[in-house]
Amino acid sequence: MTKPLIVGIGNPFRGDDAVGLEVARSLQSTFGNTLDVIYCEGDPTDLLELWSDRDQVFLIDAVSTGAQNIGFLHQFHPLENPIPASLSSSSTHLIDINQVIELGKALGSIPKMITLFGIESHNFSLERSISASLKKQLDTISQTIEKEIRACMK
Repeated sequence: MTKPLIVGIGNPFRGDDAVGLEVARSLQSTFGNTLDVIYCEGDPTDLLELWSDRDQVFLIDAVSTGAQNIGFLHQFHPLENPIPASLSSSSTHLIDINQVIELGKALGSIPKMITLFGIESHNFSLERSISASLKKQLDTISQTIEKEIRACMK
């Protein structure tokens, strides 16, 4: 069995879109060598290669539904139920996670388990800083995701 994989997804130059990267960095120091942590700052189709030999993958990304407060944590299991279209259409990426998963299935390159942690975010403007209101919540968000990951790894 392979080590579980955490993938922080985001663009460090698009404000709150970097939240997935920041939370993944925090979790890397928390988990140490227990699992692997990588960062996907480019094309989400890169995930196909990154997760090709993994059993458990945890994706962390910014989402924007407009229906929840900033920092709200969504959790999805996209192999069981597709991610709602309202989240997929809000992506700053050229291809959304649902499309990457479907492509992975077609190519036979898909983990056995995928969990997506979507962090409600509002500011996707061209800047290198996460909004102050989201930054204040990073520790709590990281701790919540850590608990969820530990529960899945049992």
